[in-house]
Amino acid sequence: MAGRDLSDGALTYEVTNEALRLRPNHSGALGCLGTVLRRQRRLEEATSALGRAVKLTPDSAQAHLH
Repeated sequence: MAGRDLSDGALTYEVTNEALRLRPNHSGALGCLGTVLRRQRRLEEATSALGRAVKLTPDSAQAHLH
């Protein structure tokens, strides 16, 4: 991954999926994944990831803002 632009959605998707492989219930990573998927117009997957983030941390404003 060295030399790749961190603003690249594909790279963000890869890194976020790796984080979720290690910690499947990390709400921050789920929120990030949902945001990336939304930008890619993968709306059903985005809604699912964001919904999981909110369920895991219902009191988190950050989870609700994604």
